Amino acid sequence: MAPRLPLAIKLTRRAVARRDLFCELVHKAVRPSQADADFAFHAFAFKADEDRFARGLMDRRTELWLFRSNQRAYCGDFLAVDMSSPWPARRRSYVIELKRGMPVRVGGGAVGLQLRNAASAVQGLAQQGDVLGDEAAYVTVSGDGTAIVEMFARGARISAHRGGAPHPGWS
Repeated sequence: MAPRLPLAIKLTRRAVARRDLFCELVHKAVRPSQADADFAFHAFAFKADEDRFARGLMDRRTELWLFRSNQRAYCGDFLAVDMSSPWPARRRSYVIELKRGMPVRVGGGAVGLQLRNAASAVQGLAQQGDVLGDEAAYVTVSGDGTAIVEMFARGARISAHRGGAPHPGWS
């Protein structure tokens, strides 16, 4: 039987920069048995250009806390929380699904089952109490990682609504 894993773990710049520290981060966050360690690591491991995306976003938007989503849980590739507000209830959150070469889409579309459990992942962060408020809203962002980093770097303000729908006026 597979171990019960969290839906997301908080990333650090150091862990994203070094694979050995990433392994240590996963181990500390999940605390798997020795037999389940490999399974746990692969549930959060980066594929393709995901590590470059994580480094780029964390370098360019230091107010964002980035969480790696459990890749076996259908809750996107990453969760990001804008920590600019001191009040968890007023923070914006984003569920990000990377699709190489795809134009950026805010509010869903063309990503299939990958975001099926996005609300559960955001709620899991809200239950921690110090990251998001109980009625945490979020917006989904999908598309090419480089384009998503650029969108956030430009300071795009995407208002989150409960259930992942974008703020009116965003597409």
